[in-house]
Amino acid sequence: MRDLTKKTMFLMSLASGKRRSEVAALVADHRHLQFADGYAIVTLIPAITFWTKTQPSSRPSDTWTFPSPSQLVGHDDDRLLCPVRALRYYLDRTKDDKQRGPGSQLFLPLSPDVKTTTPKMVSRLICNTIFRAYLGDDHPADTDNARITAHEVRALAASW
Repeated sequence: MRDLTKKTMFLMSLASGKRRSEVAALVADHRHLQFADGYAIVTLIPAITFWTKTQPSSRPSDTWTFPSPSQLVGHDDDRLLCPVRALRYYLDRTKDDKQRGPGSQLFLPLSPDVKTTTPKMVSRLICNTIFRAYLGDDHPADTDNARITAHEVRALAASW
C-alpha cells in the first residue's frame, strides 16, 4: 500500500504540476473526484476549505483535469506510469479502508496513528520515491541529506 500511495502521489504531482499542499487537500468523493470518458479523464477538486498559496479570495479553487496518457502510448510498460490508472488502482485498494468516509482526503495516511495527510507527508513520500528510483532499495531512504525536494517535481511538470 505504501508503494502504491507513493507512486500515485508522484505521478499525479508530475502530471498536474501542483504544490504539495494542493495534493494533500484533495478529497475522494463524487463532488471532488470525477472520471469521464470511460475512466480516460479525471477531474479533481481540492477541499472547499482549501486556499492555494496564490489564490485570490474572489476566485474558487482550481480544478485539475487531465487525460489518461495510456491511450497515447504504445508500450505496456509505459501504461504503468499513467497517473489516472494509478489513481483508479489506489481508489480501488482504499475503498474499504476504515478511514475512507464521506468527504475524506484522497490520500489516506500510511500510519494508523496519523489522522490526516499533511503537505509535509506528501513531500516526504515524493522525495522518497525519487530517491529510491535513483538509488534502489539497497540504500536507506535518507532523503533529507540527498538534496531532493518535492518542488523539483513541480518544476519538471512545468517544463515537460
